[in-house]
Amino acid sequence: MKIERRFVPDMEIRVEGEARRISGHFAVFDRFSPTYGRFREKIAPGFFDEALTRSDTVALFNHDNSKILGRQSAGTLRLAVDGTGLHGVIDPVPNTPTGNEVMENLSLGNLKGASFAFSVAPDGDTFIKAADGVLERTLLKAGELFDVSVVTTPFYPQAGVAARGVEASLDGAFADWEARTAPEAPEAPAAPEKGPELVHELLDLISLGG
Repeated sequence: MKIERRFVPDMEIRVEGEARRISGHFAVFDRFSPTYGRFREKIAPGFFDEALTRSDTVALFNHDNSKILGRQSAGTLRLAVDGTGLHGVIDPVPNTPTGNEVMENLSLGNLKGASFAFSVAPDGDTFIKAADGVLERTLLKAGELFDVSVVTTPFYPQAGVAARGVEASLDGAFADWEARTAPEAPEAPAAPEKGPELVHELLDLISLGG
């Protein structure tokens, strides 16, 4: 199972008043990512529906499993799909060093970004080539939703090590999709059987000394 991570540009995670509650969208639908090499992608509505019924998703800081902010099964993380995308509420943020640090930095505006970690279900994505030659991936169905994260950097830059990581992830996803959807090689036609007419012709040649 391949774990992929995507950061969400231009989506702000907020602190709500004095309630020690963090809320915002961790993913958005029908918005293409920046182009990474020969790829870009978007999330279709419905991508998270099944995963939300079976995943015990956690809320983290910077995808670090040692820095937990909430968990679905504990009731400290609530996730739901709306018309924009995947909305999350971390309520209440626990009184822990990580929780206090994240709340303070959100209040100061030092943290604004959102991200999520996921896998794709079998046949859960598709690729088409756009008019400009870029391969566009549409994410149709998640396998698991591992975490949603408040992050320092709200999206991968289009250059540098992080961008190359996204491009490599998309390249692997395309190879998997291509292998699944490639037509099977046709079977070689069977050799024609020697019918009785051919047998008689051979016997005639033998009898004639041919």
